[in-house]
Amino acid sequence: MLSFLFWNIHRKPLMDRVARVIRRFDVHVAMLAECRFNVSDLLGDLSHENDQPWHRVQSGFEKVVVLSRLSRESIVDAGVCFGDLGIFKVILDGKLRSLVAVAHLESQLYKTKEELGSYLGSYADFIVSREDDLGCRDSVLVGDLNLDPYDFGMANSCGLNAVMTMRSARRLVRKTKFGEKRFFYNPMWAHFGDRSNGPAGTYYRSQLPEPWRIVDQVLVRPSLNNRLKSVTIVDSDGTAPLVSKNGLPSKKGASDHLPLHFALDL
Repeated sequence: MLSFLFWNIHRKPLMDRVARVIRRFDVHVAMLAECRFNVSDLLGDLSHENDQPWHRVQSGFEKVVVLSRLSRESIVDAGVCFGDLGIFKVILDGKLRSLVAVAHLESQLYKTKEELGSYLGSYADFIVSREDDLGCRDSVLVGDLNLDPYDFGMANSCGLNAVMTMRSARRLVRKTKFGEKRFFYNPMWAHFGDRSNGPAGTYYRSQLPEPWRIVDQVLVRPSLNNRLKSVTIVDSDGTAPLVSKNGLPSKKGASDHLPLHFALDL
């Protein structure tokens, strides 16, 4: 079982809090967006407590810092990044087990939802091209997409084709007038609102008609449906909450985004 963490830390010096979340979930791979602090101290701190030393994964994709305690041969840059997205290979026991696409798309402060959604078809095509080139369709897409699961470009076939149920995704492809489009399964739909097992979203902006949003997401190809063992929007680092007394992301003591943890049986 591999444990993954994604967190947009909003340019905050949150090294200690990142370390605590990593320890709490026994993380193998941590992906940090808007990370401005020097990760060398974090790597040293984490390595001191583990038999497996932590390292920064070397990559030409700089929008998200990827850290790992797996061997340097186990998490490898797939070689090509595309705009706001990079792809990494997960290699275990000498076999390519999965592709992890990591994204940090532009903010809606600078682009409209429609503009952001219109880009997603190109990202989807890029992921498909890397799957075909590398001979692996067991792909994950994770990151701050700056869109909700229901926004244009997320669930429709001209975008990521990311649907809310495993049953729909098991069809593998959606047949359209212009060809077949591969499905993603999007488990984030289950994390909206008070009836979820955690915070009502990953990001809160009071100026919106519905302030809670889930812009930090993990999507998986249908082949990984049953191997995605858990998805958690994290509201505590194990020592102190990452949310205010009202349950909102604590911008003062943490980030305006909540971390996203998931576990995959690879």
